[in-house]
Amino acid sequence: MLAGHDTSNHRKDVQIKVREEILRVLGDTLTPTIDQQRELKYLNMVHQLPKRENSETIKFRNHVFLPKKPILINIYEIHHSPKYWEDPEEFIAERFENENDEKREQYTWLAV
Repeated sequence: MLAGHDTSNHRKDVQIKVREEILRVLGDTLTPTIDQQRELKYLNMVHQLPKRENSETIKFRNHVFLPKKPILINIYEIHHSPKYWEDPEEFIAERFENENDEKREQYTWLAV
């Protein structure tokens, strides 16, 4: 089962909900189709795949990140900051519904 390591590993209710969705959508199919992947809405809220490769220089505020150099970000602090999240220690998958994307401040959610 796929899931965000920091969230669903500690939340049985989230694991159960993800598992039920996978079984409902995929049944006995081991490899989901594109349409089935789109149907896995709750799983996609829990586990968002990152885009990890940058091939050019990135300028962010007063920082410059060179291509192909490691960037270390304290994701835990961002994801658990009361500045950005109400009840930051609670995992609430519905925060990541598409309609909430526009309300969320940029860079406050970094998929891992």
